[in-house]
Amino acid sequence: MILGTNLQTLRRKENKTVEEISRELSIDVRTLDSWEMNKTVPNLDQLIKISDYYHISTDDLLFKELKQYDEINIEIERKNQLEINTIFVKITNHKI
Repeated sequence: MILGTNLQTLRRKENKTVEEISRELSIDVRTLDSWEMNKTVPNLDQLIKISDYYHISTDDLLFKELKQYDEINIEIERKNQLEINTIFVKITNHKI
Protein backbone atom coordinates (compact mmCIF):
# COMPACT_ATOMS: atom_id res chain seq x y z
CA MET A 1 0.00 0.00 0.00
CA ILE A 2 1.07 3.55 -0.66
CA LEU A 3 -0.17 4.97 2.65
CA GLY A 4 2.44 3.30 4.85
CA THR A 5 5.27 4.29 2.54
CA ASN A 6 3.99 7.86 2.37
CA LEU A 7 3.74 8.07 6.15
CA GLN A 8 7.36 6.92 6.43
CA THR A 9 8.48 9.37 3.74
CA LEU A 10 6.75 12.31 5.39
CA ARG A 11 8.05 11.40 8.84
CA ARG A 12 11.60 10.98 7.61
CA LYS A 13 11.42 14.29 5.78
CA GLU A 14 10.64 15.88 9.14
CA ASN A 15 13.65 14.01 10.62
CA LYS A 16 11.41 12.63 13.34
CA THR A 17 10.93 9.26 14.94
CA VAL A 18 7.70 7.31 15.12
CA GLU A 19 7.64 8.16 18.82
CA GLU A 20 7.88 11.90 18.17
CA ILE A 21 5.12 11.92 15.55
CA SER A 22 2.86 9.71 17.64
CA ARG A 23 3.29 12.06 20.61
CA GLU A 24 2.59 15.15 18.49
CA LEU A 25 -0.53 13.58 16.99
CA SER A 26 -1.67 11.92 20.24
CA ILE A 27 -1.63 8.54 18.53
CA ASP A 28 -0.28 5.39 20.15
CA VAL A 29 3.21 4.63 18.83
CA ARG A 30 2.24 1.02 18.04
CA THR A 31 -0.72 2.27 16.01
CA LEU A 32 1.41 4.65 13.95
CA ASP A 33 4.02 1.94 13.44
CA SER A 34 1.27 -0.41 12.29
CA TRP A 35 0.12 2.16 9.72
CA GLU A 36 3.66 2.66 8.43
CA MET A 37 4.06 -1.12 8.10
CA ASN A 38 0.71 -1.34 6.24
CA LYS A 39 -0.69 -3.72 8.84
CA THR A 40 -3.65 -1.46 9.62
CA VAL A 41 -5.05 1.81 8.32
CA PRO A 42 -6.21 4.95 10.12
CA ASN A 43 -9.87 5.78 10.40
CA LEU A 44 -11.20 8.90 8.70
CA ASP A 45 -10.65 11.21 11.67
CA GLN A 46 -7.09 10.00 12.10
CA LEU A 47 -6.42 10.33 8.39
CA ILE A 48 -7.60 13.95 8.42
CA LYS A 49 -5.44 14.65 11.48
CA ILE A 50 -2.39 13.24 9.66
CA SER A 51 -3.08 15.13 6.44
CA ASP A 52 -3.52 18.38 8.37
CA TYR A 53 -0.30 17.76 10.28
CA TYR A 54 1.71 17.24 7.09
CA HIS A 55 -0.22 19.83 5.05
CA ILE A 56 -1.08 17.30 2.36
CA SER A 57 -4.42 16.26 0.93
CA THR A 58 -5.91 12.96 2.02
CA ASP A 59 -6.07 11.95 -1.64
CA ASP A 60 -2.33 12.49 -2.08
CA LEU A 61 -1.61 10.73 1.19
CA LEU A 62 -3.65 7.68 0.20
CA PHE A 63 -3.20 7.43 -3.54
CA LYS A 64 -0.09 9.29 -4.69
CA GLU A 65 3.34 7.80 -4.22
CA LEU A 66 5.38 10.61 -2.72
CA LYS A 67 8.84 11.00 -4.17
CA GLN A 68 11.58 13.56 -3.82
CA TYR A 69 9.85 15.96 -6.24
CA ASP A 70 6.66 15.65 -4.23
CA GLU A 71 8.61 16.43 -1.07
CA ILE A 72 9.64 19.73 -2.64
CA ASN A 73 6.00 20.51 -3.34
CA ILE A 74 5.09 19.60 0.23
CA GLU A 75 7.71 22.02 1.52
CA ILE A 76 6.41 24.78 -0.76
CA GLU A 77 2.85 24.14 0.46
CA ARG A 78 4.03 24.22 4.09
CA LYS A 79 5.81 27.56 3.55
CA ASN A 80 2.74 28.98 1.82
CA GLN A 81 0.56 27.88 4.72
CA LEU A 82 2.95 29.53 7.19
CA GLU A 83 2.76 32.76 5.22
CA ILE A 84 -1.02 32.58 5.16
CA ASN A 85 -1.07 32.00 8.93
CA THR A 86 1.25 34.97 9.48
CA ILE A 87 -0.95 37.25 7.40
CA PHE A 88 -4.05 36.02 9.23
CA VAL A 89 -2.48 36.77 12.61
CA LYS A 90 -1.49 40.25 11.43
CA ILE A 91 -5.00 40.90 10.18
CA THR A 92 -6.60 39.70 13.39
CA ASN A 93 -4.18 41.84 15.41
CA HIS A 94 -4.71 44.83 13.06
CA LYS A 95 -1.02 45.14 12.32
CA ILE A 96 -1.41 45.51 8.56
